[in-house]
Amino acid sequence: GEITMVPNAMRRVDFDSPSTDGHRVTYSAKQKYYRGLLVHYTNTGGDTGEATANGSTTSLTTTTAGLIEGRLVNCIILFTEGQNTGAWRRISANTTTSISWSGSDPLAYITSTGDDYEIRDTVRVMLSPEEPKYKYATARGSGQRSSAGSGAGSSKEFSLLEFAGNNGKWPADQKGMLLRRSDAHGNMETYAFDTSLPGGRNGSVTTSQGWQVIYDYIDDAPNSGRIRSILASKTVGGPAFMGEVNVLHDDVTYDDDCGTAGDLLMVHSCEDLSGNGSATSKDGSTPKSRLNDTEASYDDDVLIGDKLVMIDGENAGQIRTVTDNGDEWIVVGTDFDYDIDDGDSYMVVRGEIKTTVYRYYRDGDDDGVDNQLKMVLEPDAVQAIIDDGGSVVDAEDILHLADDAVITGSKTLEEYASRSFKYYTGNLITDDVITGTPWGGNDDLDEMYLGDSDASDFNETGFVKSETISGRCGSCGGSGAVGITRTYYYMDQHGGPDATNPAPTHDKVVRVVVEDTVDSSSNPAHRKIFGLNKSGVALREVLAIDPPPATPKYWCKSRLVGADPETPNQVNQTLQRRMPSAHVSVTTHAKIAQFLDPTTGDDPTNDEDTLEDSTGLIYVYGLDVNGRRTETKVGKGETGADTPYFVSARTYGNGTASNQPSHLPVETYAYTSNTEQTKGNGILTTISYIFWDGSDPTEGECRQIKIKTINYPKVPTSENGRGDGGGDPQITRAEYYDSKGRLRLTKDGEGNVDYYAYDVKTGGLAYTVVDIKTDGAPTAATSPPGGAYTPWSDVSGDLVSEGYYDFSNTDGGNLAETTYVYDDLGRRTRVVDPAGVITYTVYGDNQTLVFPAWKADGANSVSLLPIQVTETNCDGEISTTYTVDPDRRHLNGSNEPDGLADGTTTSHYFTRTVYNHNDNGQLTSVDRYWDCDVSTSKLTTSYTYYDDGLQKKVTAPDGTVTETLYDALGRVKETKRGTAGNEQTVSKKYYDGATSATLVEGDGNVTRVEVFSGSATYTTDYVYDYRNRQTKVRGSDSVAVVKTLDGLGRTTTAIIYANTTFASGDVGNATNANRRAKTEIAYNQRGQLYKTVVYEVDPSTGTPGDSLTAEHWYDDDGRRIKTQGPNTFDEGIDTYYVFSKYVYDAAGRLTDTYLAYDDETGYAAADDMDPADHGHKIPWRSRTHSFSGAERPAGRPVYRHSSR
Repeated sequence: GEITMVPNAMRRVDFDSPSTDGHRVTYSAKQKYYRGLLVHYTNTGGDTGEATANGSTTSLTTTTAGLIEGRLVNCIILFTEGQNTGAWRRISANTTTSISWSGSDPLAYITSTGDDYEIRDTVRVMLSPEEPKYKYATARGSGQRSSAGSGAGSSKEFSLLEFAGNNGKWPADQKGMLLRRSDAHGNMETYAFDTSLPGGRNGSVTTSQGWQVIYDYIDDAPNSGRIRSILASKTVGGPAFMGEVNVLHDDVTYDDDCGTAGDLLMVHSCEDLSGNGSATSKDGSTPKSRLNDTEASYDDDVLIGDKLVMIDGENAGQIRTVTDNGDEWIVVGTDFDYDIDDGDSYMVVRGEIKTTVYRYYRDGDDDGVDNQLKMVLEPDAVQAIIDDGGSVVDAEDILHLADDAVITGSKTLEEYASRSFKYYTGNLITDDVITGTPWGGNDDLDEMYLGDSDASDFNETGFVKSETISGRCGSCGGSGAVGITRTYYYMDQHGGPDATNPAPTHDKVVRVVVEDTVDSSSNPAHRKIFGLNKSGVALREVLAIDPPPATPKYWCKSRLVGADPETPNQVNQTLQRRMPSAHVSVTTHAKIAQFLDPTTGDDPTNDEDTLEDSTGLIYVYGLDVNGRRTETKVGKGETGADTPYFVSARTYGNGTASNQPSHLPVETYAYTSNTEQTKGNGILTTISYIFWDGSDPTEGECRQIKIKTINYPKVPTSENGRGDGGGDPQITRAEYYDSKGRLRLTKDGEGNVDYYAYDVKTGGLAYTVVDIKTDGAPTAATSPPGGAYTPWSDVSGDLVSEGYYDFSNTDGGNLAETTYVYDDLGRRTRVVDPAGVITYTVYGDNQTLVFPAWKADGANSVSLLPIQVTETNCDGEISTTYTVDPDRRHLNGSNEPDGLADGTTTSHYFTRTVYNHNDNGQLTSVDRYWDCDVSTSKLTTSYTYYDDGLQKKVTAPDGTVTETLYDALGRVKETKRGTAGNEQTVSKKYYDGATSATLVEGDGNVTRVEVFSGSATYTTDYVYDYRNRQTKVRGSDSVAVVKTLDGLGRTTTAIIYANTTFASGDVGNATNANRRAKTEIAYNQRGQLYKTVVYEVDPSTGTPGDSLTAEHWYDDDGRRIKTQGPNTFDEGIDTYYVFSKYVYDAAGRLTDTYLAYDDETGYAAADDMDPADHGHKIPWRSRTHSFSGAERPAGRPVYRHSSR
């Protein structure tokens, strides 16, 4: 029958009719973004067998009857006996007597005589942003895939999903299960299933780098099958280094206010594990403070101070501190609540534990039903409860408390919540009067925003009614605002999203959501109104200030999206984005109802009537057939949006040429004109690609980027460039990627090559060389110490001309080598910079220590600079920074730093700064100590906040108070300063043309600033063009600066006027009596400033006269190499120009500067340096010193001296 795959809710993929090839039946499906391939083995012969001779790790020999050459390709061989039992590989080739798979995916052991195997079928789903012809490539047998989607310039990557088939060899619980995921770079995740568990649960995930994640499940009802813990290890079967423990409600153990069975109540996220296992050998005399584990082999006392976390059993989720341990036992300081039973699993954590607690509603509650999230307690809130509550020993105790349990004073548990939610438990009739809105009025929302006649009933039951943000809530998408509550109301119009007669299109608003926001004191802040289409995409957004009155103020934004079903890849993609300035002023409910209903039927009148005809900013976007944005334009009002002007553009590959896949850009355009309407008239940069070789039996194309070459526009001689003729050289930059998609080489416009290598365990950047000599690479590149990072040989064999670019660099100087080392968590621990200076970083519990300028000297190793320490609180916010005497370092067995020496106190600190936060995570004060060992020797800066979380006052150490006031939109409107209680207004800001406290609708541009000093007021006015770019500034001295901007926003002309109002004429006018200065600036094709002309202006007439011109020349890497000043002198026959010339090394560092004079202004001589011919070198001297004052090798300049 038909096979159907549904990759996501928007797409359905139907497989084509099957093709039969002997023992295989292949189904396929092609879409623009997806391809599915089912390889079904029909069990007619050779579906089981055994190895009849010793083979290798990539093949076996068999005499099993029924094999036909090539018929097993892309099927799976699963080993059911022998050392490789349970392992499986994708078959890349077979004969009648052998089976083999990819050499890049070998088994752990060679295949041996008698090893049994089974042949199983698979379903492969290949996901790619490309057109089908260029989507896939297979390194057959390994599941590795390559795609041009990797590397710079791509927003998506190819991936391959492989699922178990249904030919009878897969256990029933595993049919259709995900077996492996591969990305474009050959990285793989392999999934293993435990058939002893219901549903064939995933037991582990193993990466191609050898890392493994193991999942443990709850066996008993009511939570059977839910994940109990997750452990991550660096090697298969190795010790875990990270873990997560989940605690779920069982309807028995925990308080009813926590939720119901199956609700996830608590998550411990644990870093840096020192051990894990299961309890054994319990007897009647084993105290509740002792855990025995006869399988363990801990060093005595090694766990003291670590945290013991119980994963399951009656003590699940409880945490205790280890006070003693032997090789097979652990003792904690505080008894667990219950005896530890045999089989109770645990982990010991040396590092940080972050605990998050969740609580849920139950049926019958006023504000929610079973399984709806009620509140979240982030780690900082959990810690605060433990700190404040005498009966709460650890986070698990919280699960036994009711919401209204008193923690301290009168503060209850629910008041600690980082975020809490309420839900509708019944239908709210929004066309009736709603009582109790934040503004104290009774709102008929249907009448206000839908005009009642178009309203449809919406059943709110189960939808969020309100959310309160009381503190940090990183796990639930917090916006940063604190102490606020948002209440939501929902309405439908035109039958809502599910209307059928007629069915709504994507350009229609069918649902309106009202969001009212109040601060922590229930003071109303603002109302937002969202108009959604049937997919939930916001087409309309309104910010309302004081909405209930008859004349409220609204800031309206809207967007137009693709809605044509004939172009499905453009559906819901933004075609226009309209700023508030582009919408007519809305002051009535009737007008806002019109705005929220842009199309009635197919009539766009409402949309047109709420847009300004010829004012305001509208962004217009062009899309290709695949839905990718190819053009960004701007229009001035509705009519301007019909004929918009280009801002930027790009072209993607045509999908037919071998080097032009349709998901990669091949051209980009920049526009210097403000009124350009032709795409091809922009400044063009082209991008070309070469891909790694490879093949796929279904597609035959490989799409993994190998070389990406960026071809910049040529700079004509008129812009001080080499020239833009056909024979003039192209300025290029090239990037070379290895087969895993990692950037390995770059070559700049001057031909300098930089090299990059990566840590083999973590993938982090581990080694770089600036200006590598490709025929003489450094030893550290060719022979990485300990094989820690990828070697030079990975790329050196491929350094030949690739048709587009040659990466050889035989003149390279191996100028600067940098090495990075990482720990098992991927954190950078050691850096050796190009000067050989070593910096160590050590990570502790909520602490990071940096040991700069490390001097390696055995047991005397020490930092040559103070140790830098940063401490954070449990929510990751910086709590303290200090520097410590370098002698207080502690060395490990390798004489490397691993922390501070025992006994280090504040008396050893050089500097100390303490950052204090409140329960909402807001910074309340900063204490800077001048005597780190005296608690009162400090300068304190304190901060206070409004109820909505905005900063209110800053009090400096000298008592000066700075108070900030905000308008209803949260923008700064006034600043006061003075002593406490005597603050005076020092400045005010006005937006969008306002000149008083009355707000004006607009895009939020500051148009006036008033500064007060005594009785005087100093006013500065600002003017913007319709693109919100500042073009004019007028100060209180009546001096105005007027700028002309090009299409890229760069100033091309600046004129200074002395007048009482802005200059009325165009800045290009030949004369203006108030003109006092004029400057013109010109840029070349690469965006570099190449000419500045400063005019002399007649102060009596404003007429520009003589000018002084400065010009600049640049090398192919964009560095300025020559500057011609305005000075000239006559040496008899010729007129000579005075130049400055600059020389750089391959790392871009300035090495020499020359003063010169010549009559040559062409590019050819721009980088010539001949002191004997009209040139004088300015010498640079560099010197560095050790702490003793002795001179050290160059590389760290302390001062520079220039002489002539």
